[in-house]
Amino acid sequence: LDRSSAASDVYKRQVRIDIEDVEQTVLSYFADTDGGTAKQQRAIRSALDRLDREGIVQEETSGRYRITALVEVVLSAETLKELREWLRAQAVVAR
Repeated sequence: LDRSSAASDVYKRQVRIDIEDVEQTVLSYFADTDGGTAKQQRAIRSALDRLDREGIVQEETSGRYRITALVEVVLSAETLKELREWLRAQAVVAR
């Protein structure tokens, strides 16, 4: 599968995320010593705002984002799975 074919497939299936889902997932990586939930949520929303400004995600409606094709083509599902597993392992080590 070449990149141009992969890119056209990505444009056909628009992937969207909700801020609440992102928060719940990311909050699971914070250690108890990383501050309160409100502080962590502000950090997550700030990071998502930055990703929006940089074109990695695009906010379609308030709190709902579309992941741009760049992310899906460059980072395969397998790579994202490996990254998630690594982050979970780091969270365990930090505790």
